[in-house]
Amino acid sequence: RISAKTGEGITEFTELIRGKLSAFVVVAMAQTEVGIDIEEFRPRAYQKVVENVFTKGEAKEVTDLETFLAVWTRKEAYLKLTSEGLSGVRSNDVSGDLFYEGKRVIATPLNIFAGYVGTVVAEDQPVIFVDLD
Repeated sequence: RISAKTGEGITEFTELIRGKLSAFVVVAMAQTEVGIDIEEFRPRAYQKVVENVFTKGEAKEVTDLETFLAVWTRKEAYLKLTSEGLSGVRSNDVSGDLFYEGKRVIATPLNIFAGYVGTVVAEDQPVIFVDLD
């Protein structure tokens, strides 16, 4: 994870994603803080995470692997935004409205990479996805 402030008040956030067969770099530029998380869509045991880590509201959203990854990436992106990291994984509920420093933030699904599920969390602003392949 790389985060930097430019002179114009733009925050640049870069997330390097490494999969077994490929690697991605996601760059977000905004005038606010940004959190990003992406996970490879592959079979995995997730029920223990739901039972031991997710809040009741988050657990209610999980019906299969895809919904688990949607909640998990929303949670991780939010925790990156707040700089809490995994230390805040049990104490933050991302099943409802999200706030950071008193301002509402929006979780936007990042579904531009085949085989990956992701979320961008930032203050309410347009989110534009560009694939520079």
